[in-house]
Amino acid sequence: MDAEYLRKNVNVALMESLASMAIAKPDDCVDYIGKYLLQYVERGALKFKEKDVLDKVINNAVVYEKEEQIRVKELAEERAKQEAYDAQLPTFLSTLEGVSISKQDCMDKCTQFLANYLDVPATYIAVKRVVNDIEALYYVSANIDQHKVILGQKLVRAADDSDEPMRRQGFSFDAFNIPEPSDEPEEAEEEDEESSQEPRAPKPPPGPQPYIVDNVMRESRTKFFGIPKLGAFVGIPLPLESIDHDGGCQSASGDLHRGPFSKNKISTPMLLCMDTIGKYRSFTPNEINVAKQVAEKMMELIINMENKMFIDHEAYLNKQVHDIKSILDLSVKTKDMEEAAVAALAPESEGDHADAARMLHEAEARLSVWSSAIQEEPFQPVFCGLDEHILPLPQIVCHLLYAVGCFVGLGPDLFKDPSGDVSWEKCKKLLYHITTNAGKFAPSAEMAVSKEGSWVGVKTFSEANGLMDPLFPSYLPVLPVLHTWLMKALTARELAIAFKLETEKIEIEMIQG
Repeated sequence: MDAEYLRKNVNVALMESLASMAIAKPDDCVDYIGKYLLQYVERGALKFKEKDVLDKVINNAVVYEKEEQIRVKELAEERAKQEAYDAQLPTFLSTLEGVSISKQDCMDKCTQFLANYLDVPATYIAVKRVVNDIEALYYVSANIDQHKVILGQKLVRAADDSDEPMRRQGFSFDAFNIPEPSDEPEEAEEEDEESSQEPRAPKPPPGPQPYIVDNVMRESRTKFFGIPKLGAFVGIPLPLESIDHDGGCQSASGDLHRGPFSKNKISTPMLLCMDTIGKYRSFTPNEINVAKQVAEKMMELIINMENKMFIDHEAYLNKQVHDIKSILDLSVKTKDMEEAAVAALAPESEGDHADAARMLHEAEARLSVWSSAIQEEPFQPVFCGLDEHILPLPQIVCHLLYAVGCFVGLGPDLFKDPSGDVSWEKCKKLLYHITTNAGKFAPSAEMAVSKEGSWVGVKTFSEANGLMDPLFPSYLPVLPVLHTWLMKALTARELAIAFKLETEKIEIEMIQG
């Protein structure tokens, strides 16, 4: 056991020292062996230290290699991510035309893209319109997160009749102001002899520039649609001469029965807005430049779409020529049938309410004739074909459709755009339902109605909006026919309400809400 211990622990050192002593043959053998053993121990310690250092170097190299691999991978991923991000803008701009089915769809896609691409909480578009001499911004598009807050809002321009700006009334209209041209002389540029003899082109006048507010809380005019918070705002004005209005198409003959037709453009500027309210940060020049690129592409497509709209609208007007005579003949025929229906009524029996009953039955007979006419050919297909009328119809037409629709039980909100105004885009989707419900209208029936759909509500609306003696576009004779139905229906309903109340002491209209 002891021999094994010595062999294992000191044998190598002793053998080395003895072999060295045999070669060196020192005078003091014990002293030599002692010193050799001390050196042996030192060499062992140094060797161990070198091995430890080497192990550390190797370990560090392995760790560095792993870290370098991770760093290279992260850099590659970051580079790929940045390349993918950089590719989003040109890809979006190049594909926008192919995926946009309408002007509204194009605007919605642009606002959503900018919100996602620039990480902006709110991106929205307003259209400047003048209605009844009142200038207002109508917010017609917004990214999805802002639909409930911004979409459908209306900002009326504050009066400029005071020295002090009105607080919290909005500053967005300032974005449309054109900056004054600079009075500073232009710096002379080096010109060669040939170019110096040519007259220089005049410098183009300045146009609208992006309107930037770095801190909306410090701007006293800021109007918040939500909770006031810190943030920045940028508005990019977008000039537009548009035909998308009720007078956008005109004819040299003075009416739209026949062509040639021409465009009638009016100024309808738009404003592309972004804000960081609630997520405070300023906008960088690059972000504003990106928004301008998207806006320019959007306006290019809107102009192209309006050109296509005019072509389609022109085709619709040319097609209408064939329907005008049939509807005019229907109107004359229905008036004759109306008188015949009244003449065919049985005499009323004598009694206290004979006159009231006779008037009601006559009104119901007249209405029945017109109700049948608007459900059949040629009226119904021509009337429902109004949905191909591309450009907006005059507001008097929308008011007629709204009044009839409400009176026959369609919800008033179905006819209104996000701003709460009756719009042609909403009305044209309800044409079939209007004629179908009107054909089923029973003036003496008990019914629950909305306030807007009650006899009083429709009569009041009609009087307030010029429907008692309207002037409709002459190329759409279906509208006077529908208007005649409305007047007959109002008369019959009024007589029915009065008759039921007088004879049976009951209300046949129960107003809800």
